[in-house]
Amino acid sequence: MELYRFFYYSVLWVNFLPILFFIFLFNKRKNLSYLIFLRFLISSLTQWIVYFFAINGQSSYYIVNGYILIDFLAISSVYSFQLKDKNFNYLLAISVIVFGIMYFIDFKLDTLMQNALITSAVIYAIWSLYALVGQISTHSIKRDNDHIMWLFNFSILIYFSGSVFMFFVFDYLNSSNYSIWTAHNILEIISNLIISYAFWKQRSKSISLN
Repeated sequence: MELYRFFYYSVLWVNFLPILFFIFLFNKRKNLSYLIFLRFLISSLTQWIVYFFAINGQSSYYIVNGYILIDFLAISSVYSFQLKDKNFNYLLAISVIVFGIMYFIDFKLDTLMQNALITSAVIYAIWSLYALVGQISTHSIKRDNDHIMWLFNFSILIYFSGSVFMFFVFDYLNSSNYSIWTAHNILEIISNLIISYAFWKQRSKSISLN
């Protein structure tokens, strides 16, 4: 229980790091980096809103469900901007249809969007793996914009694929919800630290070149 609380509060504060690094350290801002920043800003604000609702004994049901949809739009926008090849357009179209069906089913069942949440996590893992393979095959990681995207893809792959794996494993082992969410929070901290490093790295490179 204490370990869960430690990592829960750690996530709330670590979520600010990508935002602060982008605003105060990162100085090579382009459309793609703004989209990444926006995604992490929305994530951080949502978690703090959910936290304040929780300590006041209020339900955050609709906020969480709305966030799942907004996060899907935000992450899909990043990948749509990054990957413009025909194969990914087909993959994106299929992903949107599948996610939309799962979201609609959960909406009709009036649940906490569990099906949509798991589906979106699998989709993000597939997108990030597709993008990483493409970057490695074209040797484009050294360019500034592609370097940021490589780290973004890496963070997305670790966080979402790891979360899906852990949820299924812990569920199979009948572990407590505290164990599941502790592992989830650790992955989210790692993901945020990777993005923070991506923004800091570009700033440090620009300083060394001046």
